[in-house]
Amino acid sequence: MSGQRYSEQFKRDAARLVTEESYSINAAAESVGVTHTTLSRWVDRYGDEADQSKRKFASKDDELAILREENRRLRMEREILKKATAFFAKDQ
Repeated sequence: MSGQRYSEQFKRDAARLVTEESYSINAAAESVGVTHTTLSRWVDRYGDEADQSKRKFASKDDELAILREENRRLRMEREILKKATAFFAKDQ
């Protein structure tokens, strides 16, 4: 066990790769650099939050906050994909 600590937000974002983006547990775990067992625990813990973006919004401010969070998450995913692409390009 590495003893690495991850923020709650990181764990939520990693779980969302599985619950919202349809990544497999193994693919998402590899993308974020954790074991599939660790990510499985995070999905169990944070997976119910996946419906957050599908709720009706109480106000424009709520909608804006959720969209900003989604934007941040998508940027993170894009960075992960860039790094994965560079990693696999080195092997060829």
